[in-house]
Amino acid sequence: MSSPSDDTSESFGSLLLRLRGRIHLTQRELAAQMGVHVHSIQGWEAGVTYPGVASLRALIAAAVRAGAFTPGQEADEAAALWAAAAREAPRLRVPFDRAWFDQIVPPRPGPTPSENVLNVAAPPSPVPTGEIRHVSWGQAPDVVGFVGRATERETLRRWVRDEQCRVVAVLGLGGIGKSLLATRLAHDLAPSFKHVIWRSLRDAPTPGESLAEVLGYLAPGEAPESGGESAALRRLMELLGEVRCLLVLDNVETVLQPGGPVGGYRAGYELYGTLLRQVGETPHRSCPIVTSREEPSEIRLQRGERGSVRALALGGLGVEDGRTLLRDKHLEGDETTWPALIQQYDGNGLALRVVGETIRELFGGSVADYLEFTTAAPGVMVGGLRELLGAQMQRLTDTEQEMLRRMAVSREPVGLAQLAAELGPRIGRAATLNAAEGLRRRSLLERTDGGRLFGLHSVVLKYVTEQLVEDVVHELASGGPDRLLRQPLVRATAKEYVCRSQERLIAAPLMEQLVASRGSARAAEQRLVGLLDIQRGRPVEDQGYGPGNLVNLLRLLRGDLKGVDLSGLAIRHAYLQDVEAQGASLAGSHLSETVFAEAFGYPTSLALSPDGAYLVAGTEGGEVYLWRVADRTLLATLPGHAGAVWAVALSLDGWLVASGGLDGTVRLWEAETGRPLATVQGHAGGVRGVALSGDGRLVASGGGDGTIRLWEVASRRPLAMLTGHAGGAWSTALSRDGRLVASGGLDGTVRLWDTSSGALTRTLRAERRYEGVDITGLTGLTDAQRQALVALGAVERNDPPPSDLTG
Repeated sequence: MSSPSDDTSESFGSLLLRLRGRIHLTQRELAAQMGVHVHSIQGWEAGVTYPGVASLRALIAAAVRAGAFTPGQEADEAAALWAAAAREAPRLRVPFDRAWFDQIVPPRPGPTPSENVLNVAAPPSPVPTGEIRHVSWGQAPDVVGFVGRATERETLRRWVRDEQCRVVAVLGLGGIGKSLLATRLAHDLAPSFKHVIWRSLRDAPTPGESLAEVLGYLAPGEAPESGGESAALRRLMELLGEVRCLLVLDNVETVLQPGGPVGGYRAGYELYGTLLRQVGETPHRSCPIVTSREEPSEIRLQRGERGSVRALALGGLGVEDGRTLLRDKHLEGDETTWPALIQQYDGNGLALRVVGETIRELFGGSVADYLEFTTAAPGVMVGGLRELLGAQMQRLTDTEQEMLRRMAVSREPVGLAQLAAELGPRIGRAATLNAAEGLRRRSLLERTDGGRLFGLHSVVLKYVTEQLVEDVVHELASGGPDRLLRQPLVRATAKEYVCRSQERLIAAPLMEQLVASRGSARAAEQRLVGLLDIQRGRPVEDQGYGPGNLVNLLRLLRGDLKGVDLSGLAIRHAYLQDVEAQGASLAGSHLSETVFAEAFGYPTSLALSPDGAYLVAGTEGGEVYLWRVADRTLLATLPGHAGAVWAVALSLDGWLVASGGLDGTVRLWEAETGRPLATVQGHAGGVRGVALSGDGRLVASGGGDGTIRLWEVASRRPLAMLTGHAGGAWSTALSRDGRLVASGGLDGTVRLWDTSSGALTRTLRAERRYEGVDITGLTGLTDAQRQALVALGAVERNDPPPSDLTG
């Protein structure tokens, strides 16, 4: 530290930063040694608060114990620190007490490592301790109340300080906390840099303006470069190589081009891209940190897990950090309501602050009351958050906006293939891929299921849904349907709970607003019927999703479709289950992807999971249906078979569904999501029986060709083909451990096989052919064989239900 005569104008915060840099302590570590809260250290360094007499003495005493003052100049440097605090803090009127200081600095040699209380294992500061650090925070946000982010801070500190990355980017949705985290990081790392410069690009300064400002700070007194912006950039690169500088560029997305390919720059702002490319490619001693809602192209092209350019995608706050963030709002919640609130807004710090104020002002601080209200009105979104997201949405391309609307209707993560199919050939796969990549780089998509599926953040989903509803209401009022024709608002063939969610969150709010705008339910109904008449007069190929959407809206408005004229319409995605429609006319209509009250096919096979949680059924029409038994929710309709489904099976944990059908295929599905996993085939005829081992490792099938076939589920690899039946094999069972398979056939035999060798271990004959009915009078069986036959229903069930066979 310098003596008071060196620079009497240096701020207390700057002196404290330099002092902390000498002893290599973070703010939290120094606060712990002094016995004060870390917020106190943060406030002192930021220049928003100042220590009192007791805290200032504790700070100086800690510095003395650590040997932070220059030998022989301890009193002068301590006095300089005290004088800076007294100069900036009006209430600090007590002068520096030299007698007190002499008492805490006994005459002795320098402290040994064991005596150095504040000495901690840390890398030496890259900045010589005698140099004066210069800090310019510009418009940096106040970080006194910074919350959480311990893992992210440690990762960023390692990248910048230990691995000395050339560029670090912090990316994320608006309001997620990028600026605060970058500022908190700059405070943490300030002792390791000679210069700390924090600049916001929120007002879109030109590259020339930004370069001139930074150069004026790094090299005061130098004449402006005569070669323009390019010469100024070259000089900046020279300075970044000469001195260690931490340069924070906040809100970089404002200089990027809105409404175009993600990562490109506005006209006249391309030099920012040149700067990012050069600092990423050229060795230097400094580290620019950029924050952005969108990833600049230069960052994307250069970043890597082990490279010199890194990017951190910032997620939301956890429950405890979210509660801490809202502590000053004095909200009331419990262990159920707090996680629900934080999850509803994806831990978005700004959104939580805005919503927290709403809860305090309008709901008396009750989190439960707010959640109850928003459950009844699911489209509600507070104004500040709507404005925040609206600004970000305006930057999207038309295709990106279209994709968001489709995903808002889907209500759950989807894959790229599904998105391409929904967007159709008008947009194409290449544009779909570009749009998905753009939304991901704009921090609007989140990846799930190992990156194979994409979903929307909760706040984004809510905003896009709200905008979709407003757009359709406007169309219904103005008479120019567009969105109604281009996409379904309710997907009738989706999973049952997804379909109900679409009705509750999209169709129902839309109907409420339509009724309000038309003045009555009767007037709203007349408007919908009139639009149906208009659609009826158009060619079938031009009607799109319009009739189906209008039918769903009429159904929700009226509660039935009795007497409604639906003739001559192309009706897609109409949900008509349990809807009374006596007298309604469908003459000349074309129906597709529509759900009716009764199934068109009767069930041909059933299976119940061992714990009774799931029920699966195959139908003669080729569909497989999966229900959750507890609430009778239809989880999935699994199409794929070209004919009747003759056999179904569930794994012990209910995770895996197997089905076999007349088309000769065995299909495997993920139960909870309905996602197809594999289709295996090999039978010359239809598949009559399927079974899964208890651990879901093996699947066995019996076919009309008389063979039993074994596959390994994980690899879809065929393991064995077992032959012996003289006719079709109509039933199949696997032991829980997968070591034994049993089959029954039209030849009147039940056969037991060893799965590892494929050897036939026993043939059991009955008085009549076996088709899954009881066969009595068999003796001389082993326990395992008898249990296999019990599972097949081939013997009388005199014993308790078997425990080691499934299928």
